[in-house]
This record gives sequence, structure tokens and C-alpha cells, in this order.
Amino acid sequence: MTVNVRASSEPWLYPPTQMLAENVDGFVGFLRAKLEELSNENGSEKGNAEEIALRLRQLEAWRNHVGTLLQYCVEDMHVGNFIDHIELPMSSASCFEANVAEYNQSVQVAFNNGLNEGFMLAKNLRHIHRKYEEREVWLALKGERQKDGTMKNLGETVVLKRVGKVELSDMKQTNHNIQLLCREFKAQHLLGKLEHPNILPLLCVFENEHSIFSVSPLGGSSDLMEILSAFAVAYRAGFPEPVVRNLMRHAITGLIVAHNVGVAHRDVSLENMVVKDRENMLTTPLTIIDWGHCCGVHLRDGTSGKFASIPHEGPLGKAKYMAPELLSKSRTVYDPFAADVFALGVCVFSLLVGRMPFKVALDDHGQILSKSASELLALLGLSQKLSKDAVDLLNKLLAWRPEDRIPSHVILSHRFFADC
Repeated sequence: MTVNVRASSEPWLYPPTQMLAENVDGFVGFLRAKLEELSNENGSEKGNAEEIALRLRQLEAWRNHVGTLLQYCVEDMHVGNFIDHIELPMSSASCFEANVAEYNQSVQVAFNNGLNEGFMLAKNLRHIHRKYEEREVWLALKGERQKDGTMKNLGETVVLKRVGKVELSDMKQTNHNIQLLCREFKAQHLLGKLEHPNILPLLCVFENEHSIFSVSPLGGSSDLMEILSAFAVAYRAGFPEPVVRNLMRHAITGLIVAHNVGVAHRDVSLENMVVKDRENMLTTPLTIIDWGHCCGVHLRDGTSGKFASIPHEGPLGKAKYMAPELLSKSRTVYDPFAADVFALGVCVFSLLVGRMPFKVALDDHGQILSKSASELLALLGLSQKLSKDAVDLLNKLLAWRPEDRIPSHVILSHRFFADC
């Protein structure tokens, strides 16, 4: 008695509507009944029961998130960023208080030695130091303190992010910095509940006197920019199309999951995509990381699945991936999902060609660059190097007008992905 639950149990791959949410309610009931039925079967159906249980958890998480979005529509609530209302999986009491004095005082109550008690640092993966941020990303091993004071390795590898409080506590930026950090953790926690393989979940957050830490599973050991740079130097070219097809299929699926529960990444880049097996790029899975610039957008209405535009905040993310509308000084609102698609187009272009299409989407006079992907490829003498399907996909992803770009939820229907 094998039950195929895959075909109809991934509603996050479609724009959310009231009808879709109601259909999910019915399917949740169906899966619960099947699980109860399988619980009375012998061990041969154990694997199928586990798959159904996973799908059920994913569906319920998606339904809860989209139900909240639909509620905003019904009640005409203008929620600027619903992510801010999510509760974090804290390992300590209160955290991220706006008042720095109270904040630092509360920190000392617990986890002064939290880092030493729970983790053994193995390798420093990244160190970022900016005016208002000091961040380290460590590969760490979960450990357990023994009676003799030594640490026992529990065998689980995690990624530990450390954010220094001194930089966060600049009085002019404190509230804003803490809000952004919270939003990053909360979005990762929200999306992690869907248990989707292309999105890195958040395991917990804790703090000591000097730092705030977040703990995540190890999504991958190498980011795509690091891998592409080495490949381009060695071969003076980009990756073969089948490799790009595999990598971007994972990236696009992860973005669709986020977009269809109302979360825009806003810093899509090769640096924020990691893989586990760089030696087998044709088959390796990919995980999207670093949600520090994300935002939550409520639905425009509950029947169309369309999300509202958000206020234009100026340049956001890495310059070489920024959509033209983010560089515009005249816009007051923009579509963050369309901006994610443009950044994804920059990723696809770079992987196929072996170099970025531009340093920033402006011409020599500071005006918005308006060349199509076909024109950019012609300037580089690469028009004949790529398949017609690849060029057509790039034109749709890198359309300069956001309304002309292909929506994220239909990208995988493009002919370029026909063999996936």
C-alpha cells in the first residue's frame, strides 16, 4: 500500500490563494488519516510513513504561514514586515532588547559561557568586519562537557555565527541593527519549519556577555562564488549547462518556497549559495543561506496570490547583483521578488559565462543600463557559446523592467530546465 504524496503536497511551489489554502486543509486531513492507517501496518511501510509525516509537517507549516498572510488580507491589516512578529527558538531568556543597558544586563543572567559549554570550534569559515557589524562564521562540533573538564565530541557538525555586541550597540543604530539581526534569525526559523532541503533552518539562538550566536546545520562547505572563481581561472570559461541546470534548479526551488510564503531574500548571490559536494556538481544539492536582508511581504488580496509592493529603501545587497530599480532615485515602491529574480539572473549568467555581467547595472554616465542579456553576450563575443534556451532564460531573468521579468514560480517551466 504505497501512497504517492509528492505530486499534490508541495503548495509552496505555487502563489498562495484562498482556494489553495482550503485544498491544503483537505490534504492535511487525508495525510493524517493515512498516517494513522500506516501506524497499524507492519515494518515494511515504515519508510512510506516517514515520508508522509515529513510532508504533513511541511504542509501544516506552509498552511500556518499562508493562513497568516491571508488573514492580513481579510482584515485589511497593513503589516510592514510580518517576520518581526515571529518568536525565535531561544536558548536563553529574553534577547535583543532595544535598551542596551538592560539588554547587556539580562545577557549576564545565563549563557556567559554558553559557547564553551556547548560547542568546539573547528574552522573559521568567514570573518566580516564593518562599522556596525562584526561577524564570524565558524564550523563547530557539538560537544558535551565531561566531569574532568574535557569536551566530548557528539559527532554533529554545525555552523555557528557570532555577532559582536559592541558594534550592534552603537547608539545611533542600535534599534535598527538589532531589528535586522532578529529578522534574519526569524526568517530562517520560519522557513526552516518547512523542512525544505534548499533552505538552511535555524536550530537555536543564544548569547553570552559579548556576543550573539546562531546555530544552523552545515548546509555546505563551499559557496558557488568560491567554486566558480577557481573553475574560471583553470578553464577560462563557465560551467557546462547541465551543471548550471542542476545548481539553479535547487536555488530556484528554494526561492520559490520563500517567495510563496511571503519572504523575499534581497541578497541573492553566488556567495549565499553553498554546496556539499564540489566534486560532483552535476548532482550536488544546494542550500540558500544568509537571510540578513530579507523582508516579509503580505498578500495584496486572498484570491490572486499577488503580493504587495514595498517602500523603496535604496541600494540593498551586493552591488553587482542589484536590480536596476534598486539603483533608481525616482522609485518610491518596488517588488522585492522581482529584484530577487534579477539577482538570480546574474547568478545564472555568471555560472554559464565564468564572469559577472557587470560590476553594477549602470552605464558610464551613471544611468540605468538597458542592454539585454543577448546584447551583453554579444559584446563579450559569447552569443554562440550558449544554447538558445540558455540565452532566452537569461533575457527573461535579466529584463530591465521588473514587470517584464519571468516570475519565480514559473522559471522551472522554462525550456532550459526541460531535462530536470
